[in-house]
Formats: sequence, C-alpha cells, structure tokens
Amino acid sequence: MGRAPPRGARSRRTASARQRPWRASPPPRGARAVVQCVEAGAKIVNLSLTLTPSPSRDDHRRVREALDHAYHRGAVVVAAAGNQRMIGGSS
Repeated sequence: MGRAPPRGARSRRTASARQRPWRASPPPRGARAVVQCVEAGAKIVNLSLTLTPSPSRDDHRRVREALDHAYHRGAVVVAAAGNQRMIGGSS
C-alpha cells in the first residue's frame, strides 16, 4: 500500500465559540464553510457536523449551491447522515 503525499489539513468552525462542538450549526454557516474550504484549495471536504433542521428553502438552496460549487471545482464532499448520538445509528 502506498501513502498519499503529505498535505496540510484545513479546518473551519461552524459552531460558535460558545457552543459545545456537538451542537448543531445553522445550514448557511455549514454552506459557507464548504465554500471557504474549496476556495482555499481543498480537494476533499469532510462534513463532520450537524446542521440544525431548517424549513427555509433559502437555507436548502445555500447548502445545495455550496455542494455544487465544490463539485464544479473538482472537490469531493464526504458527509455522514443519520447519527443521533446513539450507538447503532439512527432511531
């Protein structure tokens, strides 16, 4: 097995500094973080976060546009779904 060449990792906080790390972030904040990472040169974006439920079509549009932006820039977006902090997955 080979190894990938070393690359710098980038991180973008989506929760406010006062929030605990496992708290959900608003969808526009998550979308903005995706765009910032891609613009900074990221080729792989790992979404290890929880977005707050949002009935807003505008919020859904922002997330979709951020993911489209990553795709068109050649970045791969990896995201988990269905984890409600329970062993064994969703309930």
